[in-house]
Amino acid sequence: MLLSIFRQQSQGLLPPGTAYDLFRGTAASQRDEVETYPTQLAAKVTFGAKTHPEVAVFAPDGTMLVTGSTDGFIEVWDPVTGKLKKDLTYQAEELFMMHDEAVLALAFNKESSVLVSGSLDGKIKVWRISSGQCLRRFDHAHSQGVTCVALSRDGTQVLSGSYDGSICVHGLKSGKMLKEYRGHTSYVQDVCFSVDGSQVISCSSDATVRIWDAKTCEQLHGFRPPHSGVSSEKEDPGIHTIQLHPLHPEQIFVSNQSSTLFLMNLSGQVIKAVQSGKREGGDFRHMAVSPRGEWVYAVGEDNVLYCFNVATGKLEHIMQVHEKEVIGVAHHPHRNLVATYAQEGPLFLWKA
Repeated sequence: MLLSIFRQQSQGLLPPGTAYDLFRGTAASQRDEVETYPTQLAAKVTFGAKTHPEVAVFAPDGTMLVTGSTDGFIEVWDPVTGKLKKDLTYQAEELFMMHDEAVLALAFNKESSVLVSGSLDGKIKVWRISSGQCLRRFDHAHSQGVTCVALSRDGTQVLSGSYDGSICVHGLKSGKMLKEYRGHTSYVQDVCFSVDGSQVISCSSDATVRIWDAKTCEQLHGFRPPHSGVSSEKEDPGIHTIQLHPLHPEQIFVSNQSSTLFLMNLSGQVIKAVQSGKREGGDFRHMAVSPRGEWVYAVGEDNVLYCFNVATGKLEHIMQVHEKEVIGVAHHPHRNLVATYAQEGPLFLWKA
């Protein structure tokens, strides 16, 4: 254990003086003082030859990186070493959380104790991360693949979006679908609750962001990012990622299949737009925002990680992160550590 702590300090991921709970085996949430972009490889997570991750998320407490793969496996990794966390007994015994089909969506509760997963066959499962126990399953959550999931702040409701175009809320206690929001005309790609839980925010391949009344399911507002004109041919590119600004929850980062990222307010007005300047072959596939919202990262179809300074709007750094078919990017909750993953090869962890 102590050797592990020293190793983490030597790798620059656990600063000297970090509070460490020897009984829980977790580092208290020390934040990097200054947010900055990653420049070097910290670790890599390897997968079997015939599988790859479709989704990756860091736990809010920063102690775990979880992946969901095409073979249905959900695996918990050490974000410092990139190794499987064997301190979880079920993983040490090669008993994994899993689905029958590819896992497309993952989300934690804010305490990092419960994980929600969604799969290609429309099922949702809820897990206790410490034991790997399945606490609840929704076998008919959607008629098609579950593309995105989120938990309510109180941890009692699961929000989900799907290839079937619907958004649903499911009750953890009742095991039933409580609400359904319909209006998107194509795949729902990302969903979240507003900070106070009164609204649901979604985005879709239909090129719209929509805001719903969480209680009544009524659509309150919908908007499209302006057409940047940088991407050729596409009239209205589908939107794949939305994320509320960590410090200004009335603002939202929006990424679509173009080479422009938008920071917008919830009325649909553009506050800031940042561009890679690449006219073709560099459309963004996924986006992640730094913990304080000072940096926004996008991975492009050119397998490049684009690092934008939000305050200046400048593209500060680019880095080739994969050979082909990049899928996504995730940001550590309080360190300058970014994960990228693709259809081939390892998941890479990049540090400043």
